[in-house]
Amino acid sequence: MAVWAGGAIAVHAGTRRTRSLTLTPRLLILPGPMFLQRRIRWVDVRSVEVGQSTLAGAVIRVEVRRPRGQRNVRRAVYAERFSVGAAATFQLLRFYHEHPALRPELGDERAVDRLLSYRLLESGPFSAENEPVSW
Repeated sequence: MAVWAGGAIAVHAGTRRTRSLTLTPRLLILPGPMFLQRRIRWVDVRSVEVGQSTLAGAVIRVEVRRPRGQRNVRRAVYAERFSVGAAATFQLLRFYHEHPALRPELGDERAVDRLLSYRLLESGPFSAENEPVSW
């Protein structure tokens, strides 16, 4: 389930413990080991890619820039754990990584509307530039 709550969109994991991927206009907050979270500034995200699937399911790799002299770090997001599914989780991360001017949507209900209306794609009837098709 994707919900807008207090200035952020949260994609909840379907597990006993509620762990979520949280996107705000400035931060990407990944669930970490145990109850820890990894807070990543959007400006430090270098790439969002589909990773190699594991026994845990589909993996999304988020490459994060580190301070000078240190190598970039790749963080794994186990996308199938989230109720919106792996494909929607990837499209959500990729879309807001590639469209920084639209990140303020993450601070209100517009991001959930975009997700629910399939407007995370680059082209076609469900793209960000077009209104959703009525069925």
